[in-house]
Amino acid sequence: LIRERAPQWLERSFDQIEARLAALVEAGLLDWPRERIRDLAINATIILRYGLEHYRELGVATEAGSGAVRRTLERHLTLFEHRLDPAAALRLRAALDGIEAAALAA
Repeated sequence: LIRERAPQWLERSFDQIEARLAALVEAGLLDWPRERIRDLAINATIILRYGLEHYRELGVATEAGSGAVRRTLERHLTLFEHRLDPAAALRLRAALDGIEAAALAA
């Protein structure tokens, strides 16, 4: 059942990320060609979905508090951060810092 439905789940993930990226473009916060948003969404999904597995395969710690989630999100941002409005990029960076702080406090 999982193997059968995985393509649908991935398509929904692409759709959701694409919608969020399109909203950033529409709001003027992301300078990205509309016709390439789907490609960006697919690349983002790959990084977000397999980022922690990649670290585990390298022997890097991925447990809570290891910083692996933050590093994965930072890799995700490398796809488009250079095209974000500077204030939006700062807000995203602050949110990432908040994730790390919350993990350390837990």
